[in-house]
Amino acid sequence: DVGHIYGNMILFSGASCIGFFFLLQSILFAASVMILAGYLFSLRIFSNSSNFFIPFNPPLLIS
Repeated sequence: DVGHIYGNMILFSGASCIGFFFLLQSILFAASVMILAGYLFSLRIFSNSSNFFIPFNPPLLIS
């Protein structure tokens, strides 16, 4: 029966779309967390070393 197959296809594509969205969201979240952690880590290293230049210091962290 064609309607049954078509309904299953819609259900499957919807589920895979939602799964892809959650996967993308978790990847973006993990990437932003890693970037933030790496930035703070490098900032700590640069501030610990004697008068080394800090590559990018946003006013957000300073204030």
